[in-house]
Amino acid sequence: MNREPSIVSQIAAKLNELQGVLPCAICHQTPTLYTGVFIPNESSNKRIGSPKRKTRCVFYGLCEKCFQLPDKLKRIEQGLFYKFTVH
Repeated sequence: MNREPSIVSQIAAKLNELQGVLPCAICHQTPTLYTGVFIPNESSNKRIGSPKRKTRCVFYGLCEKCFQLPDKLKRIEQGLFYKFTVH
C-alpha cells in the first residue's frame, strides 16, 4: 500500500500554508483573503512550459475586491500565461 500523500492532500496542505501570504494575482495587493490553485489542462500545461508528463500547479492569492470580479478566472489565467511565457 502506498503511504505517500495523495496529490489532492498535498495541494490542500499547500493551500492552507499559503493562506493570506501570496499577493493578489490581479491587483498585487497584500494581504489576500483567498488562495487558489491553477491546474492547467494538457494544452495549457504545454503553453506555460511544463515538461512532458508533468503538471505545474500554480498557487495564487486573491483580495476581497478582485474575488468579486465576474471575470476573475479569465484575468488570473491571462496573468499566469503572461508570467510563464517567454517575452
